[in-house]
Amino acid sequence: MGTNFEEWNETLRVVLAIMRLDLALEVNKLDAITSQSSAGAKAYFNKWAESNKLCMMIMRLSMDKTIKNSIPQCDNAKDYLAVVSKKFVVFDKAEKSNYMRLLTTTTYDGTTGVREHVMRMTNLAMRLRDMKVDIPDSYLVWLILESLPDQFSALKTSYNVVKGEWGLDEMTAIVVQQEEMMRKSKTESAHMVTHNHSEGERKFYKGNRNNQNGNKGGNFNNSKPQFKHKNEDMKGKCFWCRKKGHVKKDCYRFKNWLEKKGTPLALVYFESNLADVPLNSWWIDTGASIHVTNSLQGFKSKKEAK
Repeated sequence: MGTNFEEWNETLRVVLAIMRLDLALEVNKLDAITSQSSAGAKAYFNKWAESNKLCMMIMRLSMDKTIKNSIPQCDNAKDYLAVVSKKFVVFDKAEKSNYMRLLTTTTYDGTTGVREHVMRMTNLAMRLRDMKVDIPDSYLVWLILESLPDQFSALKTSYNVVKGEWGLDEMTAIVVQQEEMMRKSKTESAHMVTHNHSEGERKFYKGNRNNQNGNKGGNFNNSKPQFKHKNEDMKGKCFWCRKKGHVKKDCYRFKNWLEKKGTPLALVYFESNLADVPLNSWWIDTGASIHVTNSLQGFKSKKEAK
């Protein structure tokens, strides 16, 4: 035992009770037996004396040497335990202050479940009640709700406007259900850029393509593009098509193969700032990053971002 007297005292009583040696802690010191004492009284006294002796030995053995040397000698286990408990009364105010501070400042950080957070704060309240600090359930419920983040603001509003008080168990069930609903509603969203091609055409291609009117580059005129694609100046060799000037991840043949196979490249985001367009055309830059995927499979369960 160091300074954790409450835990030590509880453990001591449990161990002695299991060993059936706690009689000396429950009964005051018996009067000495005499020759006139009955056989039953003598047996009871002997049982108490044995319990008292073993209790003293176990208590002193489990105590810190510094604390043990500071306690006066005593031959009664019950009185000895009372003296030990008085040594730790001075720590009550500091411990009480610490629990009060934790109860009023603890907030839910989301690392553990909200149920564990409620149980942790309830445990602090129970410790304060053991120290004769009255913590009503209604006040504890309010403290727990106030310790929750802004994601639970709607729940806090409902508590403030509803008539009647929530019990601790009812409040726990409500906040746990609310957290589960919030977790299920979280979805990842992404933006998709598509080209208006017919079904039979490839979506990934290299260089300019002729449209139906014979013009290169879609609705633009036949003027030669003034920008060189970055891939033309790249050094390296594609391990897919064996051509130089680009790498495998940028190979349009490799992307088309993935699309036909049904292997999506979803959740791979990149920002593109290059454009292969004529100088005599007008383009509007929205200023937004472009997030691209080569497969619609990643957007089957897409929801609107809120």
